[in-house]
Amino acid sequence: MSIREASHNNKDAFKQRQFLLTSELILWRSVIVRSILDALDVDIHAWGSARKRVVADARAWFHKDNLDFNEVCDYANFQPYFLIKIYNKIVESNGKKLFEKKNLHKFLLEYLCTFTEEQ
Repeated sequence: MSIREASHNNKDAFKQRQFLLTSELILWRSVIVRSILDALDVDIHAWGSARKRVVADARAWFHKDNLDFNEVCDYANFQPYFLIKIYNKIVESNGKKLFEKKNLHKFLLEYLCTFTEEQ
């Protein structure tokens, strides 16, 4: 499913789920969403070189050998390769432009919360 198709199908993502989505899972999946937004340079409250550093660090974070990334993936109940695949699809589809004037944070969190088991 493409990111564009998923954006049309996620409106009731939280209502349709029939699995236990704990507050801890939501927290760690929110960390992942924030990192995606930082990597896309979306809604960062920093300027100049600090902003560039946030974006560069976030992009580097999405790497299978990054221990922090792997730990967050584990807490969020995801396999690192799965999130790297999602991140690359968002980048390839120009997600920042695709979601211009839309709530990308809400979409991504709802999208990630539709996955019930470790991917």
